Amino acid sequence: MFIIDPETGAPADDNLPDPAAAAAEAPEPEVDDLMAAMDKGIEEEAPEPAADEPVPGSNEAADADRAAAEAAAKAAKPDDGKAAEPDKDTEDEINALGLKEKSAARFRELTAEVKALAPIREQLEKAGIKDVTQLPALVRDATDGRDLVKMVSETGASPDQFGMTLDYLSVVAAANRGDRGAGEKAWEMWLSEGKALAANLGKEMPGVHDPLEGHDDLQDAIESGDMTRKHALEVAQARRHQSVVTQHQQQATEQQQAQQAQQQAVQQGIDQLKQWEADKLADPSYAAIRPALNAEVAKIRQQFPPAQWATATEYAYRAIKASAAPKPAPKPTPGPVRATGPMPTMTPAAFDNPMDALDAGIASANA
Repeated sequence: MFIIDPETGAPADDNLPDPAAAAAEAPEPEVDDLMAAMDKGIEEEAPEPAADEPVPGSNEAADADRAAAEAAAKAAKPDDGKAAEPDKDTEDEINALGLKEKSAARFRELTAEVKALAPIREQLEKAGIKDVTQLPALVRDATDGRDLVKMVSETGASPDQFGMTLDYLSVVAAANRGDRGAGEKAWEMWLSEGKALAANLGKEMPGVHDPLEGHDDLQDAIESGDMTRKHALEVAQARRHQSVVTQHQQQATEQQQAQQAQQQAVQQGIDQLKQWEADKLADPSYAAIRPALNAEVAKIRQQFPPAQWATATEYAYRAIKASAAPKPAPKPTPGPVRATGPMPTMTPAAFDNPMDALDAGIASANA
């Protein structure tokens, strides 16, 4: 027996037949023969050791594989411990292939695994993932996006503020490349933000913001000599700081009250839906309608305020019930009505006098 080096290949031996030629001349085995050989190999496997006996050559990987297999077997059974119902298509395929017990069990396991992975594969394909080699890039992009969102959230900035920051950086970069229009826009944005920041801090910004504006008492005290401008600016700054703190506290209180009101409204809407459903349980057709109604209720909760959920659900329920009700058979179209009564007298085909023909026609019309 030769030891084959993966790079140099097997040494040549003129006394032995060419393996490639022999493989080409050998007849291909039938499918039934292959399946029979697989069944025979499975049946000849050594039995698994008992749970209390040591496993020869066991290691952590083998223990993990065995635990995963036991978990998969347990997951294949419902919570009540009964065996899962066999899949008809799978069983038909097993019967068509003529698989024996252990081969059939392995076939069922692989089929169940394929079906379990099918939704995951479908979602990956919708996301544009066609090959497993694309998964690392997908994970990296998702991680980068999550980190970016986290970084923005930690700044405490609102979406509008973050958008303005990006716009400012964009026009500043353009201004640095010589775009004068972008530079003017960047200056206006910077000046506006500087003025707002000076007002919040009570800072003096000559020509742009005067902290004493709106504080007439401080300006009068400066003019009368009762207070220096420096002291007046400090007082104005303290007032502004207290005003900002009070404003933020008020906004936080209003936001908290709005959240509580929204939560209460949602809970009331859910309670109304529960009461509505309790009234409909007596309807024998409700169980059949509910799956379709669930999808409509999900849309209703997105499109309507909580106070209107129950009313909108009632309308959706009526529409679904009406569409599901059997339609009456169409009435047969009546045929032509046959005339009854005495047959009319036949008018002579010819008259000797035209006036007689006219009189006969008028009499027939009035009959």
